[in-house]
Amino acid sequence: MSVTSNLTISKSLFELTPDMELFYFGIIVFVFSIFNAPILALIITTLKMKNAQSPNMAFLLMNIINFCLLGQGLGHLITFPCLMFPNLLRTFETVVRIIGGIMNTLWICDLSTVTLLAVSRVLTFSNIISIRKSDRIIRYLLILLLSWIFILLIYSVVFRNMMMYPPLWAYDFDVPFCHLFDTMELSLSFPCIIISFLSYLTIAYLIFVAKNLKSSVASRRNEIAILFQSSLVTGYISVMIFVWHPALFTTFQFIDMNDITNQAILNFMWLVHCYVNPCMLLVFNKSIREDCFRLLRTGKIDQPPRAAGTSIVTMS
Repeated sequence: MSVTSNLTISKSLFELTPDMELFYFGIIVFVFSIFNAPILALIITTLKMKNAQSPNMAFLLMNIINFCLLGQGLGHLITFPCLMFPNLLRTFETVVRIIGGIMNTLWICDLSTVTLLAVSRVLTFSNIISIRKSDRIIRYLLILLLSWIFILLIYSVVFRNMMMYPPLWAYDFDVPFCHLFDTMELSLSFPCIIISFLSYLTIAYLIFVAKNLKSSVASRRNEIAILFQSSLVTGYISVMIFVWHPALFTTFQFIDMNDITNQAILNFMWLVHCYVNPCMLLVFNKSIREDCFRLLRTGKIDQPPRAAGTSIVTMS
């Protein structure tokens, strides 16, 4: 009797959704999410080894961002069956809510750290203060940021304020204080985007207009590559925030967020976001790209040149 009961429960848990659009979207999420962890694990390991050889606050911030992206990608990978088997969502709703809360917290940490990295870079590029002093300032800001993220994480896990409404993740406003935290997220998102863009516009001015950076031709190429990489990442995040909150932009009400396909595309944009930063890092940063390939082949990376520690511009 217990065997029959277990078979019945198993069958009911894995009963396919009648909505084939959700089923196909679940397959797409699975296919795209399985590559996220290996790519990010390689980059995180490489940056960790580079930071051990030549300590640099930029490497630490980049790895915090990559860790946040890794967590978000794993969240998509773990919860994709809920799109295909709705009974899984009903049965394990508490677990799904906790995962959703963690993913959302990592997204906020990701966005904030991207901004902090932009500020760190513009301080370094402008030569206003030394690298070491810049590191101290950024470290203090990072401690404040991580303290806030820890509070947000505890709230998300305890109150489970994020819920999957297939195919979309969204706040559950029946949860206490959810409106407050939603407002706080919006209040944080737009200043972060503005600060990031202003930082990279300043870097662009220093590179192309002022031309007062004391660097070699090779370093200048790296500076331009960093600018393009970071600008593209920030631009994608801006588009994602814009599309995620259409109610705030009345001019663009043609985006029907009640449509299942549009909701699926929006959720897919979140998944793609987990790839944008690492892919741009590999495309535009030759040093990190070569170290990643070298790590795959030999299990280690080359020692940095002795002069790297005295370079004015961080090659990250």
